[in-house]
Amino acid sequence: MQKEIKLFTHNDLDGVGCAVVAYHAFGDLLDVEYCGYNNIDEKIWDFIQDGAVDQFNLVLITDITIRDKNLIKEINENYADKFQLLDHHDNEDAKAFNNYSWGYVNEFEEVEDNKITYKCGFVEYLYHPEAQKIDALIERIENSEGLVDEDKIEELLEKRREYPTKLKRLSCGTTILYRYLKDKDMFERYDEAIKAEIHEFVELVRMYDTWDWTRINKGVGYVAYQLDLLHSTIGHYKFVKRFRENPQMIFTHTEQTILEIEQKRIDRLLKDKQKNLYETTLTVSEGEEWKDYKVGVVFAESYLSLIGNELAKANTHLDLIVMITPSGKLSFRCREESTLHLGREIAPHFNGGGHPKASGGSIDKDTFERMLLLAISTDL
Repeated sequence: MQKEIKLFTHNDLDGVGCAVVAYHAFGDLLDVEYCGYNNIDEKIWDFIQDGAVDQFNLVLITDITIRDKNLIKEINENYADKFQLLDHHDNEDAKAFNNYSWGYVNEFEEVEDNKITYKCGFVEYLYHPEAQKIDALIERIENSEGLVDEDKIEELLEKRREYPTKLKRLSCGTTILYRYLKDKDMFERYDEAIKAEIHEFVELVRMYDTWDWTRINKGVGYVAYQLDLLHSTIGHYKFVKRFRENPQMIFTHTEQTILEIEQKRIDRLLKDKQKNLYETTLTVSEGEEWKDYKVGVVFAESYLSLIGNELAKANTHLDLIVMITPSGKLSFRCREESTLHLGREIAPHFNGGGHPKASGGSIDKDTFERMLLLAISTDL
């Protein structure tokens, strides 16, 4: 079957969640390519220059942004009607895409209060002006002397339902893509049960990616955590195949066994990383000034979010944790109560970006080798 939709998406759970959602929308018409910040520009340049772009009707870029200004110009001038970039990262480079017809970036989403199953991590309530007027009128009637006009209150409550209260909360790439496709009725062919399962999958990805899973009851939050654990264990392709064929968020017996074994490995891994944490000072420029940060550096190749967050919580004297992968990718984490914005203050110095408390970047081969030798000599 000829592919008609191309998806370039990030290679973490949120980006892979976008692939799952897109497959439910487009089926076998979809072709997916997973990317990191170190190769997204190169992949899309190759896609355009070898003519592959002409084979597709729609090109989606999700949970990641491109940085090459010439590439952005090329898309804007020649392919704006074919590309759609959807992201949620809170940095100036990402938000700049809101100036283009083919870009949409928003760190937050607005959802109706009565349609949220798990209320966690919301930023603020959003009340419609008319709803506020009705609420004030109901309060005056209830507080008035004499008999309360119950019929009038019921009438006002019925009117109030026309202006549902919304919650403004953190979003993710999977959520943004899901709403983009839902607005185009791309899931209408499914029955209500399947649509509910897809919706729950999307919400659990959002909970994990925004770290809201730590702010809700352990049962539901732990499922979000296990979803990422399963992805990390079985890989992109098996994960996508599983949730494309069966979006139900009930793990099979085999999956539960895999998760139990992997959790024991993680417990050992966390102890090892704490033992081998190397503490140093990171100096970065802020305008014309320089600022020092106390950092903990550790080498890791998997479970970066989990390792980073656990080390940040356990080492409160440090400003942030830096994790270095064998390929030279960097992952930054800091405590939730920290005032540091990693996506703005740290990651841009390393060709990266991301969220306030979680971001990423990369280093060149020479820098990687120097840091590796430093860590080895310190160990000895």
